[in-house]
Amino acid sequence: SGSNGASPVVHVDASTSSEQKSAPNGNHINLNGDTRNAQQNGETTEQKPAVANGDPKGDKTKKEQSNFSAIKEGENVNVRSAIIHIIGDIVQSIGVVIAAVVIYYTGWTHADPLCTYLFSILVTLTTLPIAKECWVILMEGTPDGFNLEEFSNLLLSIRGVVEIHDLHVWNLSIGKPALNAHIVAEDPKYALRLASKLAKKYGIYHSTFQVENLSLIH
Repeated sequence: SGSNGASPVVHVDASTSSEQKSAPNGNHINLNGDTRNAQQNGETTEQKPAVANGDPKGDKTKKEQSNFSAIKEGENVNVRSAIIHIIGDIVQSIGVVIAAVVIYYTGWTHADPLCTYLFSILVTLTTLPIAKECWVILMEGTPDGFNLEEFSNLLLSIRGVVEIHDLHVWNLSIGKPALNAHIVAEDPKYALRLASKLAKKYGIYHSTFQVENLSLIH
């Protein structure tokens, strides 16, 4: 498990060629997808991702979007439902008073059912968005804003990974995403370690990767 705070940014390099940059120790960092490694004494050293296109403002925006465990203010379904319920009761009470005044002074009794119909429409319009969010969670839908294709490409960019299948991402509840996937790799331990780190960069702390050794399959 990890903290629900802001996590490092994951950037995607859409180009097929690798960009080489010099590291402070004279080695080279291979920028391939979002997995960057420096070769030093025959061992692989992980490097922190650089800011996309050198734009710190764009980096801040992607940092906020990449952490799917971070619940922003106003995203708690229970709190929003309670607020809508309280506001609805207030509006309904005001409507009843208005209908009573109209009936008392004009005798127009249709004001009461008209107020009820208007209130029912208001309740329906305000509860539909919350009901939709709950439905997506119950149906184990992909979290809003999560790009499965982008995440799959980042997994494929890990050194030695040759195939990704059965990739699923869903929400256990708001702010609690879960992930599972099957990975075929030449080095299962290395692929598992980097895949787990990649999931945490997205704020996914409940992840399950089944890594298959390529040499045992073929």
